[in-house]
Amino acid sequence: MSKYTVMIIDDHPIIRLGLRQLINTDTHFIITAECACCYEALSMAKQLKPNLIIIDTNIQGIKNI
Repeated sequence: MSKYTVMIIDDHPIIRLGLRQLINTDTHFIITAECACCYEALSMAKQLKPNLIIIDTNIQGIKNI
């Protein structure tokens, strides 16, 4: 069974930690990247092409993407 790749984008480390812990409880998902900056995230998303991106819509710079 293949796993879905997940990328987490949030500028708060505790939120990323909570999401990571929650996602890691399901064997269908694997976290391939975590980013605190949307510009770094854009570059990583283009490279990794995750199946799912969880993003904080209030993160600074998101309107430019």
